[in-house]
Amino acid sequence: MRTKVAALVLFLTLTAALCFPTLAAELDENGFYISGGSLISYTGKDTEVVIPDGVTSIGTSAFADRTAITSITIPDSVNYIGQSAFRGCTSLRSITIPNGVATIYQNTFCGCLRLESVSLPAGLTAIKDYAFKDCAALTGIILPDGVTAVGRSVFDGCLNLTSASIPRSLVNADYTAQYVFPLDCEVTVRDSSSAHAVAAPTATIVLAVVGAIAVAAAVIIAVRKYRRTGNR
Repeated sequence: MRTKVAALVLFLTLTAALCFPTLAAELDENGFYISGGSLISYTGKDTEVVIPDGVTSIGTSAFADRTAITSITIPDSVNYIGQSAFRGCTSLRSITIPNGVATIYQNTFCGCLRLESVSLPAGLTAIKDYAFKDCAALTGIILPDGVTAVGRSVFDGCLNLTSASIPRSLVNADYTAQYVFPLDCEVTVRDSSSAHAVAAPTATIVLAVVGAIAVAAAVIIAVRKYRRTGNR
């Protein structure tokens, strides 16, 4: 009987740990819930947050809607950041993502209205949908050479994003340059040995209009010359 009870207790404990990881996490004195190297959530009151060394992953929505946080320091030990991890951190000003992080998942920084600068890791390969949506204060972004995929609406609502640099290794790089970034953003597509600027759609339209006007003017001049010749 005791053996069966002990087995049941063990089963329930393991089930709780798997289904409700926060219950199995340890709350430290600074407000971090950490379980097995994974930061599950943060309940502290600091506005300048330093994530402890040794943390290897930041869980889904770990810092979501913590509107008072102005800065977050992520240790180099982190190699995974879950979706919506910093969503709605409206006072966050800047962020540096460690080199071990290969993917920025959906909505990670969505709604970080005051986020002005982002340093992306050299090992980054993908940025998922809405990752930086509504980061209205962001003015520039550089995607590392290893990035091959950028999702939908990644930079929607980034009203002040005026410059971006993306690698040629990115699948459909020219399409991304034209349609993923805001209309007034000048995007540079970097080749292995050089870089060339891809004008934003607004600039492209302007150039097309200018070109059309020049062609029309040339046609008018040619017609006038022809008429003068015919009159003679």
